[in-house]
Amino acid sequence: MFDLLDVPRDSIPSFGFFLSCTHPDDREAVQQIALNAVRAGAESYEFEARVLHRNGKTVNLYTLGKVIRDADGNPLQVIGTSQDVTDYRQATNQIRLQNESLLKANGELAIARKQAEAANKLKSQFLATMSHELRTPLNAIVGFVELLRDGVYGELNTRQAGPVERI
Repeated sequence: MFDLLDVPRDSIPSFGFFLSCTHPDDREAVQQIALNAVRAGAESYEFEARVLHRNGKTVNLYTLGKVIRDADGNPLQVIGTSQDVTDYRQATNQIRLQNESLLKANGELAIARKQAEAANKLKSQFLATMSHELRTPLNAIVGFVELLRDGVYGELNTRQAGPVERI
C-alpha cells in the first residue's frame, strides 16, 4: 500500500489519509463500515473499495481492519492491511460478462433449436401427407399397368408392351 498511495515506508498513514485516497463514490461506505465496527465493539472489519493510485488510475483494494481496544473495550486505534485486487476484480467482471453472454447465446440456441424442431416436424408431416397422397393414385396406376402387362384387357402388341414394361 505504501508504494500504491505514495506513502513513505517509515510512516504510518492514518485512516483519514486512507479515506482521502479512497474514490469519492466509495468514501462514505468505507467510513461507515469502519465506524460501525468501532461502535459495535467488533474486533475487525473488511471491505473492498476503489482508491486513487498516485499515477491517477483507480485501483481496487481489499482491506482487512482491526480495532485495537483498551482493557475496558474502548477503541484506541484502527490498523489494517490492504491488498490490490484490481486484476482479480477485472477477471471476475470479465467472467461475469462472458457468463451473461453465454446465457444469452444459450437462450438464442434454445429458441433456434425449438424452431428447427418445429420445422422438422412440419417437414415430416408434409412428407407423410405427400407420401400418402402420391402412394394412393400410384398404387392404382401400378395395379392397372400390371393388369395391362398380364393381358387382362387383351394382348398388347410389341409397340405397347415395351412402354408398359418400363412403367
